[in-house]
Amino acid sequence: IEQVNIIKCNLSDANLNQSKWIDCNIIECTLDNTYLVGADFTDINVIQSTFDKSDFSNSQLQETNFVECSAAQSIFQGCDLTFTSFMQCNLSSSTMTSCNLERTNFIECELLGVNFRESRLQQTIFEKPVIENQDFSSMHLVMTQFRSAVLNGCDFSKCDLTQTAFVEAELKGCTFNQANMTMGLFCDSTLTQSSFKNCSMEQASLQGCNLNQCDFTNSHLLQAQLAGTQCIGTKFNQCELSYADLSMTICQHTDFSNTALFRTNLHGLIDSGSIWSGSSKSLALGTDEKLEKAQNWKPSPVLVEQ
Repeated sequence: IEQVNIIKCNLSDANLNQSKWIDCNIIECTLDNTYLVGADFTDINVIQSTFDKSDFSNSQLQETNFVECSAAQSIFQGCDLTFTSFMQCNLSSSTMTSCNLERTNFIECELLGVNFRESRLQQTIFEKPVIENQDFSSMHLVMTQFRSAVLNGCDFSKCDLTQTAFVEAELKGCTFNQANMTMGLFCDSTLTQSSFKNCSMEQASLQGCNLNQCDFTNSHLLQAQLAGTQCIGTKFNQCELSYADLSMTICQHTDFSNTALFRTNLHGLIDSGSIWSGSSKSLALGTDEKLEKAQNWKPSPVLVEQ
C-alpha cells in the first residue's frame, strides 16, 4: 500500500497481516479488531484513528507517528517501535511486551494497565504518564525520562536505570532494591516509603526530593547530591556516602549507623533524633560558619528622611 491517503474509512475486523505501508497517511479511520500481525508501518502518519483490540504483534513501527489515536487493549508484542511517537493516545490495557522501545515517545498518553514486561526502554520519553503498580523489575531503562510522572507502587528492583531521569515525579512506595542508578536524576520528586536497599547510586542527583521513610540500607551513594532533601525517618545505615552533599537537609530521626561519611558535606544539616553510631561523622564536613553567616545575611533597613 504505497503513497495512499486513507481518510474516514472503516476497516474494522480487516485482515491486514504482513501488509507493507509506504508513505501513507491514515486519518480519522476506524480499525478496531484489525489484524496487523507482521505488518510494516514504518514512517507513516496515523491521526485521530482507532485501533482498539487490534493485533500488531511482531510489526515494524519505526518512526511511525500516532496522534490522538486510541489503541486500547491492543497487542504490540514483539514490535519494533524505535523512534515511534504516541502523542495524546489512549493505550490503556494494551500489551507492549518484548518490544524495542528505544527513543520511543509517549507524550501525555493514557497508559493505565499497559504491560511493558521484557521490553527494552532506552532514551524513551514519558511525558505526564500515570503508570502505577507497574512491574519494571530487571528491565533495561537506561537514559529513559519520566517527566511529571505518577509511578506510585512500581517495582524497579534490579533494573538498569543508568542516567534515567525522574523529574517532578510521584514515586511513593516504589521498590528499587539492587538497581543500578549510577548518575540517575531524581529532581523535585516524591519518593516517600520507597526502598533502595543494596543499590548503586554513585553520582545520583536527588536534590529537593522528599525521601521521608525511605530505606537506603547498604547502598552506594558516593558523590550523590542530596542537598535540600527531606529525610525524616529515613534509613542510610551501612551506606557509602563519602563525598556526598547533604547540605541544608532535614534528617530528623534518620539512621546513619555504620555509614561511611568521608568528606560528606553536612552544612546546615538538621539532625535532631538521628542515629550516628558506628558512622565516620568525624570525617565529614560540618557547617561552614562563614557560609552560614552569608546565607543568613539581610540588608539593614534604610531610613528615608521625610
